[in-house]
Amino acid sequence: MEVVYDYKEYKGREVALAFGNFDGVHLGHNYVISTVKNLSIEKDIPSAVLTFEPHPASILFNKKDFRLTDVKQKIEFIKNHSIDYLYIINFDQNFAKMTPEYFIQEVLINSYQTKYIVTGHECVFGYKRLGNLKLIKDFAATCDYKIVELNSLSIEDNTVYSSSLIRECLICGHIEFANKLLGRPYCMSGTVVKGVGRGRKIGFPTINLNIDDDMVKPKFGVYFAKVVQNNNHFYGLVNIGVRPTFEDFKKPILEMYIFDFNDNLYDHLVKIEFLKFLRPEKKFSDAEELIAQIRSDVIEARKLKDCL
Repeated sequence: MEVVYDYKEYKGREVALAFGNFDGVHLGHNYVISTVKNLSIEKDIPSAVLTFEPHPASILFNKKDFRLTDVKQKIEFIKNHSIDYLYIINFDQNFAKMTPEYFIQEVLINSYQTKYIVTGHECVFGYKRLGNLKLIKDFAATCDYKIVELNSLSIEDNTVYSSSLIRECLICGHIEFANKLLGRPYCMSGTVVKGVGRGRKIGFPTINLNIDDDMVKPKFGVYFAKVVQNNNHFYGLVNIGVRPTFEDFKKPILEMYIFDFNDNLYDHLVKIEFLKFLRPEKKFSDAEELIAQIRSDVIEARKLKDCL
């Protein structure tokens, strides 16, 4: 997959394309991206996905604590669909003022040579979100492209797959339902950093990840989780929160105690997958009470591991 960043200097090949934020690249997004790929094969032209970075909400509304995936994860998940081109547009205040008509004519047509647009009925884009499916249809004849309309994908109870619903699930600790909507375990990726070493002192050494301000914060507490590093994976307990017993942190941090693991992962890139929420974060009266609770958590998590 070729990743293209500068639409102004780019003159692409004719493509079948879908555009959007694709935050989380959940099953609803997968449906759209798969449709683009299948259409490109049928029409014998390249497939393309267009997205925006940083997320428009962070620029327009200074929003934090909401992203499901960072840009590296988004690229990885879209690449898994064997898409030919990923167009990433730098979203800033100037781009936010672009009219939807200009976006269609100059970006989709003149730069990216779009011949097929795959989109849903609720599509909105451009300045003040004034662009919609009707406008895309109005331009189709003069700009010589065709449209493939998709209905929103929903699960059994007619719940529509959406990034906002997944965020709500994560914030409430409903990790298993969030994973169902994503079509994979929710994960956080990053480079392992050194902590204060308190976990090692109490007999449960952890690896630590900082959490970017933009990323959604799952419900503070303890999770059964899997860590992936290169081609290896291990299971253990994740705690996400501010460690209220010791009052070490004001910003949330992710810590993972890995079962039966003694290697050093400092400065290594890892991916941590959240599998089941076990309990909320709690302030304990002392370290001994915390240790007793961790031992209980480990027993529960090992039972879950044995069931896999």
